Amino acid sequence: MGTSSDQCPVARCHHDPFVFGFEPDDQRNLAKRGRGSAVCVASAARGIRGLGGRTKDVLCAFFWMLTLWFYAQYAAKPCTTRYLATLGSFALCLMAKPMGVTLPFVLLLLDYWPLKRISDFGFRISDLKKLLLEKVPFLVLSAIACLLTVSAQELAIVSTAGLPVSQRLFHVLAAYDHYLVAMFVPLNLAVYYPYQIHIPTLTLFAPSCCWD
Repeated sequence: MGTSSDQCPVARCHHDPFVFGFEPDDQRNLAKRGRGSAVCVASAARGIRGLGGRTKDVLCAFFWMLTLWFYAQYAAKPCTTRYLATLGSFALCLMAKPMGVTLPFVLLLLDYWPLKRISDFGFRISDLKKLLLEKVPFLVLSAIACLLTVSAQELAIVSTAGLPVSQRLFHVLAAYDHYLVAMFVPLNLAVYYPYQIHIPTLTLFAPSCCWD
């Protein structure tokens, strides 16, 4: 957990479609106004300035936003060049940091709103099938990124196969309690959280800021 000053401005806005000038009923003008590119460059410049060692976070967020912008251009006027530009930007996003694996699903949501490539009325299965086929190369890249990440982190991942299901569920509830409270009261934070075999039952009923 970091303070607000630790968060990159690019990372804070990379999930907001309005950053790119997306507005309802305005898809046809996306390619003309170019507001998205201006905001993208400005946000990237703010994020890079004074960021220091968090370059991969900035790069991932930058290419995430660039992918959204390319996709907006492609949605406004589909062509192979714009599609490949979107796919290439997404690949760079994944190479910067694997957390970009969810972007294909974000693109699918953008198809519904605000791009409105999926209409509320007159919906056809063929339209959805076309949009899903568009996302296949993106999903393949995401799958490859996931496999490479798991392979690289194999030594750092510990199996929980020897733990009973009840204990795993208990830890899930305790973790939710801790992180939800830490969002508002950042206490008892650490770089590494060792696995606790025995957790007080009170943990599930009292704020995590009250226990160590």
